[in-house]
Amino acid sequence: YRGEDKIGDGKIKEIKMVAEEVDVASRGDFGFMVEIGAKLKENDRVEFIKAEDIPAELI
Repeated sequence: YRGEDKIGDGKIKEIKMVAEEVDVASRGDFGFMVEIGAKLKENDRVEFIKAEDIPAELI
């Protein structure tokens, strides 16, 4: 599954994952955080993103 800046922060150009591939890295004030850096292109790397900000069509 792919998404181009669906989150609207101007950083994420491509996300490739399904729900089973999402690793919960931490849970805290920002809710579930998932590490997706490895799933992004190198020049668009983002280490953590709020799970609730991932577009539903990508999960």
